[in-house]
Amino acid sequence: MLIGLNPGQKLGDHQVHENAYLVVVDGQVEVGAGGELVEAGPGTMIRFEPSERHNVSSRHGARILLL
Repeated sequence: MLIGLNPGQKLGDHQVHENAYLVVVDGQVEVGAGGELVEAGPGTMIRFEPSERHNVSSRHGARILLL
């Protein structure tokens, strides 16, 4: 699923029941998971464990691919 985040937009704290992968297509995002906050740019891939709570936000806008 391709998601466009507008400047300041956030995908709030949530979880899924299976592995999930996030790929930053363009822009910058901040990803919170496992008690850590990571800034990620284009080409970054992040894997979430099953049932791991996480959130994603973008100060300036971004496009992300969720698998």
